[in-house]
Amino acid sequence: MKRILRKLIVLSSSVIIFLPIILLLKIFNFFFEFRILAISSILGGNMNLYPYFIKKEKGYFKNKLHIFYISNIDRVYKSENLYNLFWLKCLFNHLSPVKIENKKLFFVYNKFWEFVFITAQRLNIKNFILSLNDIRKKNKKSEKIFIKYYEEKLKPLMTVNFSPNGFKLNNFSLEKNLISFVNRDPAYKKKQYPEINMSYHDFRNFEVEDFRLAIKNFNKKNFSIIRMGNVTEKKLDIESSKYYDFSLNSNRTGEFETFIISKSKFFVGPESGLDKIAAFLNIPIVYVNVHYLLWRPFFVNRCIFIPQKLKNLRNGKLFSFKEMLNENFMKNNDNIPLGLYIKTTDYNDNNIKVINNTAEEINTAMEEMEYYLKNNFNLSQEDREIQNSFWKLYGDDYPVNKTHIISPTFLKKNIDLLN
Repeated sequence: MKRILRKLIVLSSSVIIFLPIILLLKIFNFFFEFRILAISSILGGNMNLYPYFIKKEKGYFKNKLHIFYISNIDRVYKSENLYNLFWLKCLFNHLSPVKIENKKLFFVYNKFWEFVFITAQRLNIKNFILSLNDIRKKNKKSEKIFIKYYEEKLKPLMTVNFSPNGFKLNNFSLEKNLISFVNRDPAYKKKQYPEINMSYHDFRNFEVEDFRLAIKNFNKKNFSIIRMGNVTEKKLDIESSKYYDFSLNSNRTGEFETFIISKSKFFVGPESGLDKIAAFLNIPIVYVNVHYLLWRPFFVNRCIFIPQKLKNLRNGKLFSFKEMLNENFMKNNDNIPLGLYIKTTDYNDNNIKVINNTAEEINTAMEEMEYYLKNNFNLSQEDREIQNSFWKLYGDDYPVNKTHIISPTFLKKNIDLLN
């Protein structure tokens, strides 16, 4: 009863305080399009801003006022997650019509627009809310124009002005042939959300040991390899002056990590968090252990990815790409199809084994990235045909994107998954 009463008090007070503001904005909206959108406080949730950046740069939002705020800013400050806050402020400053450096004022500004946003939602005033789903729509001819623009765009979508004066990593060089990488393990979530059991998505985790083969291989080719991450579970011991574990550096910050990624020839890792920084800085990405094919294609310039495989333990066979992309295939009790299962129990209950990429597959995808960066992603005729066969599984929603490809070697070795 107390909880219900508390909610009623919060609801009524927010409406009383912000209703006049909402009414003024509604009048303003007759003459000038006004929209509010939250920047997710979760680093991995910001990829949806990518098409907005592109369309903004192409002039799609002229004479429109879009207000951005960082959601749950109080939680970011409370957890002292300044690691993420640096990048969130970079996004905010790039998108927002105002720039706020003062920490307290920045907090107040975000909370103000968050309350306005929530009040608009409660009053069901939908035309105040900017939906990113509306920005990227399927079956639009304009998408072909933007895909071409993605392919041609070589400069970063945004720049980060940060000069790490005196920043040194012993004798490790950040100057050339640098590859940054990260694996996903449970350590970060345990630290950030100690009150929540995050084991429900353990299927997304994999061992840092899976990078050993690639690190040794690229070290021999005179590449410097640096491991990223705020909190990591296991250490990877490699005796080489060309390998450095930045996740163990006590002086690591969001500024330093962003700077390192910006210096990378390419970035390697899962769809987790730091890949978003690489994407916005237009650093080529090798995605490993991609688990939601149904969420693709999203367009990131110069990207090679390799998906996880799913094995049916009842008959010992692998599920095909077509089955993984079927929005009605093997729906669970929450009406979620196989290709979008979000819990480890979803797989266990349906006798499905998630098969991570092997060390060899990761190493090969990285070698492909090295090769294609030198050759402007010019695929062979055979590889182009196989790529087309894969992307046709998505239907006619999007044409094939030249520089966002599934690993050609992986496809050829798993050609049966196309059937």
